[in-house]
Amino acid sequence: MSRYLDDRLDTEERVADLLAQMTLEEKCGQLNQRLYGWQAFERVGESFDVTSKFQDEVAKFGGIGALYGLFRADPWSGMNQENGISRANSARVANQLQKYVMENSRLGIPMLFSEEVPHGHQALDSESYPVNLARGASFNTALQREIAEAIAAEISDKGVHLALASALDILRDPRWGRAEECFSEDPFLAAEFTKAITTGFQASGRVAVILKHFAAQGEPIGGHNSGPVSIGMRELREIFLPPMVAAAEAGALGVMAAYNEIDGVPCHANGELLTGILREELGFDGIVMADGCALDRLLAMNPDVRKAGAMALAAGVDLSLWDEVFPNLADLALPAVQLELFQALKKQGKPVVVVLVQGRPNAIPELSEQADALLTAWYPGAQGGIAVAETLFGIVNPSGKLPVSIPRSSGQLPVYYNQKAGEYKEDYFDERGAALYPFGHGLSYSDFAYQEIQATHQSRTVAELESGEKFRFTVTVQNRAKRAGSEVVQLYIHDQEASITRRKKELKAFQKVKIGANETIEVTLEIGLAELQIWSIRNRWELEPGTVRIFVGGSSVTALETVIEITNGVR
Repeated sequence: MSRYLDDRLDTEERVADLLAQMTLEEKCGQLNQRLYGWQAFERVGESFDVTSKFQDEVAKFGGIGALYGLFRADPWSGMNQENGISRANSARVANQLQKYVMENSRLGIPMLFSEEVPHGHQALDSESYPVNLARGASFNTALQREIAEAIAAEISDKGVHLALASALDILRDPRWGRAEECFSEDPFLAAEFTKAITTGFQASGRVAVILKHFAAQGEPIGGHNSGPVSIGMRELREIFLPPMVAAAEAGALGVMAAYNEIDGVPCHANGELLTGILREELGFDGIVMADGCALDRLLAMNPDVRKAGAMALAAGVDLSLWDEVFPNLADLALPAVQLELFQALKKQGKPVVVVLVQGRPNAIPELSEQADALLTAWYPGAQGGIAVAETLFGIVNPSGKLPVSIPRSSGQLPVYYNQKAGEYKEDYFDERGAALYPFGHGLSYSDFAYQEIQATHQSRTVAELESGEKFRFTVTVQNRAKRAGSEVVQLYIHDQEASITRRKKELKAFQKVKIGANETIEVTLEIGLAELQIWSIRNRWELEPGTVRIFVGGSSVTALETVIEITNGVR
């Protein structure tokens, strides 16, 4: 028996023995997901046969490293209830294909099954959850961990090993066709959610999460999907890297590179990004998967197939994948026919409540001015209808907050709240510059009032903060209504003394709390080194001395304010 088959030996020894026996073709086969999973089987009634295409792939490469989308069912894959794999049959088919690979390859290496889990498993009979943008509105990280645990339990029972989950994208341009896959326009909120789902997916030890997409895909020029991203290193680190930092700290086992280029370098060929930052700086030691056909796109830089592949391998890509296309929208306004319907309803003289079912923040100035109420549902999942009904009839008290700013028009873009603080005119000649509804905004049937903020320390030294000390703030919030409700208490900062220009406001802490009818409570929020350091003019993370304004409220349009100071001295 070969040493790699002996489970009594150390993993490193077994891997070394296996690699020593592998041919170049076998190694290439382990690095590629060349087949769509639905091409591996043919269904006849309730029986499933291995296809010749799958058999040929196993023979050509002496096995298969990973198989993508075995259970996928949607119009793009063409799989449905008649020809796809039901939930009840999933484990049986996965075992059948796995057995074929192990029995019909020289080394018997089992393959990995990778599946999309954008808002639940993208498969027949699977649970459907709200999209990320809707989940971001919850400001509830514990709930997101529970959802991830539930999805992981479902797919692991089917035999899935790799969960492809969107989490790393920050929604900076709502015209982008994959807006619904983002948790937020804010890096702090997105990072907290990424940490939660990473922990949830991998809690059982049976599933590895592949987090998508690394990096900066949410701000393509013109909102075009996979378009170039024109940002510098500071914007990359301040806005787009925080979710990946959180993922690495949470022990994420996989990440998918993004289609886009950053400053002229495609992410799939960016060694500084995939190796320098991701592996060496952040300490990530999992696998880097390519997005669909992304390596083929490198042929535009180098028409030699082998050299293009070598570019990706040298940069840090471990596993390739097939392609996938998503649409973009140039105009965020509602279609004319929907506005005509709204106006027709208004003419009836009855109160009109508008429920927005959407995958991006649409520009809705007409609805904002004329509707009697607005309810943003995003794409709410299988229980969405019940949730909307219970909210409209007052059975539940809504507590969501906007994870993105809502624009007045496409011409305003960008309208994200955390823009740079500088001396420039915000308004246009023919349009206001401010968002129609700000980040963090959300109404309730309760009425919350922010009354007071107290800091336990108005000043701390750099040394104290670097040793783990924090600023703590106690916020007094009153529910002036006769109905209990939940409020998201949000804390923002503005650095007033820095070596570089800072942002108007930056979310750095939040807490969702339940407050009884006519009850007043105190909420404690804290910030420390991680929240106060900046990517300084010296191109490194630093805690710079100076004053910092602290804002607290129920949205980014805050109610309370205080000032703290970071000093160099010893107190």
